[in-house]
Amino acid sequence: MDMLFFVISFLSVPVLIYFMLRMLMSKVKKAEDGKKNYKKQALITAGVMVVSFILFISLADTVEPEKVEVSGSTKEVADKVEKEPELTEEQKVAADLKAKEVAEAKAKTEAEKKEKKASIEKDYYSKEVSPQIDGSMASYDLIWSELWVPTFEGIADGSVDVYTAYENMKQLELRYGALNDQISNINGDKLSKDNKKQLTEFKSNLKDAALTRKSAGNEAKKMMDKGTFAPSEIDKVMSTVGYADAPMLSAVINKTALDVGFGLIKE
Repeated sequence: MDMLFFVISFLSVPVLIYFMLRMLMSKVKKAEDGKKNYKKQALITAGVMVVSFILFISLADTVEPEKVEVSGSTKEVADKVEKEPELTEEQKVAADLKAKEVAEAKAKTEAEKKEKKASIEKDYYSKEVSPQIDGSMASYDLIWSELWVPTFEGIADGSVDVYTAYENMKQLELRYGALNDQISNINGDKLSKDNKKQLTEFKSNLKDAALTRKSAGNEAKKMMDKGTFAPSEIDKVMSTVGYADAPMLSAVINKTALDVGFGLIKE
């Protein structure tokens, strides 16, 4: 209501001014009835403004304080939200112990999950991956000992003719080529990211070593085909053989790192 009276009184001011100016500036000064009519309207407007102002002042003191809705109930704005009671020292200690117990239980659960996962991965590696690695490394040495070594020993003592030596080198090339495919097919999909990386490096290094020995066999085969056995040709072949040592050593290091990581051998 106070706002209504305020608006009425506020609007009355320009109305009063309008009529007063119109009355003063009216050119029809002779029309006494008109003047009386304007004066009457102006007095009514002024009266309304004064009455509205008085009512506004009188009602302003009786306005109720603003209220707000808090959690479904009406409260005075001046009311303060009740503070939660502070915990006692015993309650604080109990809360800290409870939080510690929860954290320890969570850590224990995570450790058990990690340990179980590591155990499953170790079992997978030792039963499926490691045998493939061992088999490829064994083949690498077996091909050499069955074909390369006896061939060159036989050439040296005359027990192996050039035709047999040539055929042996052909077989050596074929078998090291097949070994390269065997190494590529070693599967370690269930290993962790770091162990997969170690296995990938192992495969790359062993393949390099196998392909280098294959190249040595090819060079030896060409030398035997010529039948010259010139010192320079023999030296070239033996140099190629030596190039396989470095990647093979790296492959052994990769394999050892995997075995140590899974606890299969001690450092």
